[in-house]
Amino acid sequence: MRRMIFCFLLLVTGTIGLGAQGLIYELQQLYRLDKMPQYRDGIVREFSSYDRTEGNDDGFSGKYSFIRMEGDKQVLAEMTGPGVINRIHTPTPTEDTIEFYFDGETTPRICMPFSRLFTGNQFPFLNPVCDHEVGGYYCYLPMPYNKSCKVLYRGKMLFWQLQYRTYPEGTEVKTFSTDWDKDEAAALEKAVDIWKRHGTNILGECYDSYRVKSTELKLGPGDSRKVFASKKGGRIIGIEVEGLDKLSKDDNRLILKAKWDGDDLWAINAPMKDLFGYYYGERSMRSVICGSNGDLSYLYYPMPFERSASMEVELEESGKSSGSGASILVRVFYQEKPKRSDEGRFYAHWRRDKNPPEGESYVIAPEIKGKGHYVGTILLCQGHDTGSTWYFEGDDRTYIDGELAIHGTGSEDFFNGGYYEIADRWDMAHSLPSHGCLGYTSPQGRTGAFRHYFADKLSFEKDFSLTIEHGPVGNKIPVDYRSVAFCYADRGFGKDDLNEASGEYPQPGTVKFHNTQLQVLSFRNGGLISERMENADRNRVLILKPTDDKVTMVAKFGLPAPSGMYKLYYSYFRTPAGGEIRISQRQNILMEWKNIRADEAEYVVNEPVGTVSVQDDLLTVTFYVRGGDPGGFCLGGILLERLAGDGDQPMTGNTGSN
Repeated sequence: MRRMIFCFLLLVTGTIGLGAQGLIYELQQLYRLDKMPQYRDGIVREFSSYDRTEGNDDGFSGKYSFIRMEGDKQVLAEMTGPGVINRIHTPTPTEDTIEFYFDGETTPRICMPFSRLFTGNQFPFLNPVCDHEVGGYYCYLPMPYNKSCKVLYRGKMLFWQLQYRTYPEGTEVKTFSTDWDKDEAAALEKAVDIWKRHGTNILGECYDSYRVKSTELKLGPGDSRKVFASKKGGRIIGIEVEGLDKLSKDDNRLILKAKWDGDDLWAINAPMKDLFGYYYGERSMRSVICGSNGDLSYLYYPMPFERSASMEVELEESGKSSGSGASILVRVFYQEKPKRSDEGRFYAHWRRDKNPPEGESYVIAPEIKGKGHYVGTILLCQGHDTGSTWYFEGDDRTYIDGELAIHGTGSEDFFNGGYYEIADRWDMAHSLPSHGCLGYTSPQGRTGAFRHYFADKLSFEKDFSLTIEHGPVGNKIPVDYRSVAFCYADRGFGKDDLNEASGEYPQPGTVKFHNTQLQVLSFRNGGLISERMENADRNRVLILKPTDDKVTMVAKFGLPAPSGMYKLYYSYFRTPAGGEIRISQRQNILMEWKNIRADEAEYVVNEPVGTVSVQDDLLTVTFYVRGGDPGGFCLGGILLERLAGDGDQPMTGNTGSN
């Protein structure tokens, strides 16, 4: 028998649940994909540190991170059972002690440093069910309780979220214990094993048998071909597609469509690349249930139907590549087991808003009526004002059965991340089994994220909707959003948002590199120093400092940007100690030697240099610095402005100072 080590161990026996509730049931929800369509009763809610005044103090000060004080401890959460904790998240873990009191006990059954919930190496808080990456720390280990649960903290809590579900009244469950029997340990071991294999086909672990229908498609613009059809009950349990990477990166015209049981509306009607979690045309997402791995894209959400099903692939005519065709291989995995009355139908709702109105949150999941549960979100974001992703300060809000059930603490927190634009946090694409960052580039004002719900799926009885703010307060930051919302329900979203904007990706009109965002590829005959200076962009400059006044310092920078033609600008300080600079794009001299001396320090904003060509999404620019005082050349930033008429129409940008 495996035993957890806490500062105090107390064994409390309970009664086994009368229904499908309790620890083993909750653990199975983490990996039993076949259980995903099943309805379940209970009320989902969340404790979090969000700013109750609708400001942006969602944990910075800790003012809203606790309910009340009990002596020198903060009461973080207090729940009446029966119920279960399904998710805990924070971007700010500490070594301060967190305590869990179950069923009215006076001594905590769990008493440990808060950070240990997420290290992944202490049973039962095991990796990757409990882990940390992309700036966020998460724990999906279920903690059931029969009567109550109270969480206390010996310290100052900052950002945090705790999601729980209250079981129907009268349900009896075995309260989370410090001792696990062999069946409970085996269920956790299975969840750990499946999550570690994310990105591979795990259908054989969830189903005894199934059939596969393979279809090779060669589609011309406007063509549509069926890949699956049935006139009796059954279920699709997986879809795999090969060949998406053979399309050009910007070609997003392949659409997957599906209908169930003779419905007039599409249950699925989404661009394939968006559905599989591509990041502006490049494969990125690789979760347990959906994503891409090499040339294989997969969707393992089960899709049960009662009487009939139809699935097809269409190649839209719109887009700049409308004259080209597409060749792909589609595999549909299915069973002839009709949808049961305790299961919902699968829906994937795509939508895009190029510029959500100021003052209004972006709607990821329009209101769904009826019974069901929400199971996934994919979100792509392209800011209109590049050089930052300030729109990602916005909070998510989940409305369940007419109530605000969940209020988040920031966009990256919603996706179990944290700290965008910070090295080794939310700064690049990284996939985990249930969530991750699809990509991040502040100079382009672009990011993306995904989250799939397993044991933490959001059940509703009457209605459901999900929104997210664009900006920290008042929805004021202009941004182009596109998203896919996944759910199971007894009816669909009620409308189809697929439109002419589906096949195109937005192109930033400007790409802004502040000094801290410049990729240093190489330098010689000197050094690079980042220092704070008044009046510069973000009040920081990168100093290119030659070894002495007899050598020429050379520094080469990489500037990731969408391929195309751009005007190049740079911002810098003219100073009394200034010497001369020259700028080139490889062997092409963009600006010959120029004197940058001045009687007094003067910051020059976005001075034009010349026209450059970005190829394969990367521009390299080289600066040469000579003469003057060894104090060096103070570079504030570089800006690229896409030339009008180059490729798709770019988003509005400007060359003014931030």
